[in-house]
Amino acid sequence: MKSLLLLFVLVLNYILVDLIPIQRVDWSSFFPQSKNEVIDENWFDSSSQYLFIELEKVETADKWLENSKILNYYSIDETKNLFLLIFDRSQQNNLLQEIKPYLSSGTSIVGLEIMKNFTEEVDFYLLHIVPFMLFILFIMTSLRYWLNMLLEIATFHLLLVSSIFFSGYSISAASLLALIFLIIYAFTLFNYLHSGEIKRSNLAFGIVISIVTTALSSLFLFYSKFGLISSFGSMMLIGLSVLFVYSLLRLYFIQNFHFPFSFADKSYVEKSLIAKLLLSLFILLFIAGVIHKETLNIDLNPVNLIASSSNTITEIRSFEEEYIESLPLVLKVSLHKGDFTKLQRAKELNKLLKIVSKTTQSESLSSLSIAYRLFAEDKLENATQESYAQFMLALEMMNSDMPIFSADFKSSYITMTLPLESSTNTIASIVQNLELLEKLYPNVNIEVMGKIADLGNFSYLFLKEFTIGLSFSILFVFIFFIFYCKTYRAAVVIVSTLFSLLVLLSVHAIFSIEVTIMTLLSVILFAGLVTDSIVHIFICYKENGEKCFESVTKPIVLSNLSMLVGLIGMLLSGSLMQHFGFELSVLISANLLFILYIMPYLLRFKKYTY
Repeated sequence: MKSLLLLFVLVLNYILVDLIPIQRVDWSSFFPQSKNEVIDENWFDSSSQYLFIELEKVETADKWLENSKILNYYSIDETKNLFLLIFDRSQQNNLLQEIKPYLSSGTSIVGLEIMKNFTEEVDFYLLHIVPFMLFILFIMTSLRYWLNMLLEIATFHLLLVSSIFFSGYSISAASLLALIFLIIYAFTLFNYLHSGEIKRSNLAFGIVISIVTTALSSLFLFYSKFGLISSFGSMMLIGLSVLFVYSLLRLYFIQNFHFPFSFADKSYVEKSLIAKLLLSLFILLFIAGVIHKETLNIDLNPVNLIASSSNTITEIRSFEEEYIESLPLVLKVSLHKGDFTKLQRAKELNKLLKIVSKTTQSESLSSLSIAYRLFAEDKLENATQESYAQFMLALEMMNSDMPIFSADFKSSYITMTLPLESSTNTIASIVQNLELLEKLYPNVNIEVMGKIADLGNFSYLFLKEFTIGLSFSILFVFIFFIFYCKTYRAAVVIVSTLFSLLVLLSVHAIFSIEVTIMTLLSVILFAGLVTDSIVHIFICYKENGEKCFESVTKPIVLSNLSMLVGLIGMLLSGSLMQHFGFELSVLISANLLFILYIMPYLLRFKKYTY
């Protein structure tokens, strides 16, 4: 009967998952609102977007323009039939359907490509990694236990996808990642239900506290200004609400699934010796991390969250190698005195452009010199006052969405392109170098427009969210344990979190692994998850004192190992899953080692075996 029920629940899951809409977002939606986002006199503004595309016939672009799917288009390379399409964001999904048969690139399709790549990774994870993990679980346990755990997960997943479907919530790449993590997290909690080692009253209290603290961390993620993190947080809050209700139903109304399971007893070496070795290893890791601290960089570019071996990255690189780099860098060059109607000022701007090109190592897409060359079929350096005057007259008669000058001719716009995979550190360095050029040209003000200009501020905002979210999560957990346990020993929860965090940052520094959005997401989420194991220890410690580990160690080890297996399985996938799995598996591994060996040593617990 349970097998038939499981099959029925799985079919319902499949039907509902297929009906849930997929959310498509562009590159800019991953970042916070930019103070320079609106550029009234430029094509790169808050309401319009762009992409580069190869078209065999210009009539295709004319047709899209006539049907209002694009606002305008520009021929970039006539020999290769490369065009720049400008379109309204509201038309993004319709246009993306139109351009499927053509080679294209640009920030507007990064969100779609990330979703496409991530969906492929999820399929691989579900079809290859999950069956292997279920097979391992079957070998370690029994058919009865295995069947009941599957039924638990399938029932929870059905309630979750039903909530998503009836609420009309759209799934993005980040929320899909949250869904997978929720299943792993629920599996660890269900292990406590089936362990048979913890009393129901204590188990209910521990599960509630674990879900509440994890929800608090998810709330901080939800209020993040970074779109990807906020989407993850919102899905976590929905999932944790469903998990909270389901857990209470299981604990107080549906109790016939109880099938105790435990590992065979094993003897281990002296715990205090292991604790000393772990502490020594931690100190070495910390020292090594300090020595290599200059290699700890932040990269917020969502493109770099995609696996380097994926088809998406291959397509982006191939397009940029054959055609053009497809990340825009829009500069506004303004004069403090005079305007660009004078040929002398125009030639000074041309000299500045050459220095800018060397400084940024980027390719110019649109500028005064390019516009003049196309008009006069000659270099701006060879222009006369008469030919330049004719050029200015032609500009006034043109009605272009990509102007060369502002209305008062005191500012000129230069559009350059960078590789789409450029790290935020690289872009921030370019912006800083451009600002230094103003010292060489005191009559000129150089301003980088759009979200790229604020990537340095975004890094600061990233660190601010990281610090505030982590601090509040730790503070809440600390206050709870202090009031619940009424002992200073509860401060060990802070030591556990900081220990795991420093291990993670040390690994990043030693192996020169860049800190990404996934790092912030994982660390803040972990600050809530850390109570999942520790709360059961302190609940039992309050009742049984130093003997607490004798009864709670088995379910803690099983639950943490279950989560680690799921996270480590993500490392075999790629994209967001790979980054997320790495960050969180390091944190949970460090925390598990701390709980099993260092915590008893610090609290002076007696020797125990499990």
